[in-house]
Amino acid sequence: MLFAKKLLLLTVVVVMAGSTLNAEENRAVVSFGKDVIVKKDDRVNDAVSIGGDVIVEGEVGNDAVAVGGSVILHEGALVNGSAVSVGGEIRKGEGAVVNGDIVEVGLPWKRSGKEVWGQVFGGLRILSFLGFIALSILLVALFPRQIAAVSESVSLAWGKSLLWGFVTIFAVVPVAFVLAISIVGLVLIPFEFAAVLLFSFVGYTAIAHRVGLLLLRAAGRKNALMIWETLLGLVLLGMICWIPVIGMLIKFAAGILGLGAVVEAFFRGRAGSVKV
Repeated sequence: MLFAKKLLLLTVVVVMAGSTLNAEENRAVVSFGKDVIVKKDDRVNDAVSIGGDVIVEGEVGNDAVAVGGSVILHEGALVNGSAVSVGGEIRKGEGAVVNGDIVEVGLPWKRSGKEVWGQVFGGLRILSFLGFIALSILLVALFPRQIAAVSESVSLAWGKSLLWGFVTIFAVVPVAFVLAISIVGLVLIPFEFAAVLLFSFVGYTAIAHRVGLLLLRAAGRKNALMIWETLLGLVLLGMICWIPVIGMLIKFAAGILGLGAVVEAFFRGRAGSVKV
């Protein structure tokens, strides 16, 4: 229950952080794989690091968030919003002030008692999660309209997308069997599996975007950047997927739904012609 409360609070914080990018004059610092440093006498609206630490010597107008790292507040640092660390800790120096909530979300496997191997597995899982986020954000940056097309397919016809997903999964083995009959077909089998994996990745990213979009709109933030919407959805889905059993079921359902949405959007020719 405590973990769920922290997860809910983390979601709210990310929603609030994402909304600050709506105006061009607002300055937010977001980093993947390295530390975010707010130097003394500097001020930023938000400081977010995925795969690194957030080190604050100056002032953060809203929230300081580290996913896979720690939030380190030096002497005299000021965070007007919340300080959030997922998989790390909050370190406060003397005189450092946090006006909002201080949230430390410990990852479930760190409490499993597996010690060395548990930490190794946990570290690899964090790296995998961060790498997935980075690739998804890159995908959205390069192909925003196509991701929006798949995302809309989920919203308009989720039942059809789910059906397409199951049909695609069940068709993989028969198609591979047919391809194996000929020498040319044997060469194409790896490409078939690669295509399914790629479609699944694109679909999951689109699902994450739709989740983030709906959450931000529910919070009254209707003009957030697509990257922020996707990042919020990825973090939320990623945290949910860490929950035993339920998380795996949700991840499987999201993968099937996303795969089907890609196939459905592909055949309908929606990619590149959708308004969000």
